Amino acid sequence: MRQFSLVWLLALSLSIGCSRGEQLPIYGQVPPFRLISQDGQTFDSHQLNGQVWVANVMFTQCQDACPLTSTLLHMLQSSTADLPQLKLVSISVDPLHNTPEVLARYGRTFGADRERWVFLTGDPQEIDHISRMSLKLGGVDSTQMHNTQLVLVDRASRIRGYYSTSSGNPIQQLVADARRLLSCSDPSDVMESQTLVRPACRGRNRQEER
Repeated sequence: MRQFSLVWLLALSLSIGCSRGEQLPIYGQVPPFRLISQDGQTFDSHQLNGQVWVANVMFTQCQDACPLTSTLLHMLQSSTADLPQLKLVSISVDPLHNTPEVLARYGRTFGADRERWVFLTGDPQEIDHISRMSLKLGGVDSTQMHNTQLVLVDRASRIRGYYSTSSGNPIQQLVADARRLLSCSDPSDVMESQTLVRPACRGRNRQEER
């Protein structure tokens, strides 16, 4: 009887934490996509089905915002070592120069766990479409101007949060929100968090855009 009571209390606490009255906002749906990973293999986004993942766009020659963002992602990877089902997805906005070999070397520089953190390259038009239409981070072009926010995506491929990397450290809030998504049986049953502005960078110059 006591064991049953403990199980019931645990289930009750989870249901309260995932109550429909306290949800993360839903910003849109990420359609399926296919790119090339740092291993030179085709990466199908269906590999992320049922996973919670964090996405960003970047390029290896970026001297200010991208190293900062990659350092934050390494912190996220380290602080969620107990959550192997949380994946990290970094998409290059300079696919002509960021070959799989270059991305693999960049990933090693930031201690990327290949089982959890994938770097992607591919067709420039496809990457522009993913950044602009799927992740809603704005388009990319030959200038490599790009948004530097981190994007949280739930197990149903829905965008649940944007986290600025230019105004403080977003990792604590991002980890908390990701854990809530992973703890709930229904990925929409999570607590609401703040939506942050969307900064962009161009090489060494970074600016805020709304």
